[in-house]
Amino acid sequence: MFHSPDIYLTGTVDIAENRVLQLIAKKLELQLNTEQIIEIVQHKTPAEIEDRRSVIRRCLTDAERLLSAVGEQRLRKELPDSLLAALEKEDKPLTEHEVSEIAISMFHTDAFKRYKWALDHLDPPSEWAGSARAVKFVPSLGFSNEWAGEQNRRLEPFLQVEGRYQLPPLHSYQKTVVSNIRKLICNRYSNNSTRRGMIRMPTGSRKTRVVVQAVVEAMNDDGFGDGVHWVADRSELCEQAVEAWIKLIV
Repeated sequence: MFHSPDIYLTGTVDIAENRVLQLIAKKLELQLNTEQIIEIVQHKTPAEIEDRRSVIRRCLTDAERLLSAVGEQRLRKELPDSLLAALEKEDKPLTEHEVSEIAISMFHTDAFKRYKWALDHLDPPSEWAGSARAVKFVPSLGFSNEWAGEQNRRLEPFLQVEGRYQLPPLHSYQKTVVSNIRKLICNRYSNNSTRRGMIRMPTGSRKTRVVVQAVVEAMNDDGFGDGVHWVADRSELCEQAVEAWIKLIV
């Protein structure tokens, strides 16, 4: 029931919010279309979206921005339970900031594509492969353009790299990791016949370089000749590995 100039709306609790708003907008002659009404009901108006984005932009690091955009619990949903179990201790669980750093270490700048289901409140693009909307979206959250992804490009089916087997010196902590990898791939751990392992190193600590160093030294000094099958969840990471081989051994 409506009564003008004041509006009195009566009905059951079963009436959908968008229907209620549609009735009110019509009575007030607000000229709101269906899409605008849905945006208002779902709190997706341009002003609300910009407010959320500005909060994320004010964060100081990518890890903080990703955490603010997605949230800890949603970040955890895309991370393997086995990985979290290996890194989390009973007396000292991972902090929300550490969870965000792990997500970045695992997915790198592909994190937005991985968590696109959790970004609906920020009006994200539907495509992440360097699309125009993606390129415009990521700076609005304070991220660099590389987070928008790269447009698909044709890769060569085969690339052969030949060069020297002497690499630049490593830091002491990197040498320790290299030594352990060499023992692993050469099966010198008697209690680990499956030869499985996981490397955990901070972002920017040259994980790819360390693995390349270990494989090269194993081939050169340990008689390792089984070959290497490099697997990654997206082409960019495989390309990074190829670039590392080119830079380090040519």
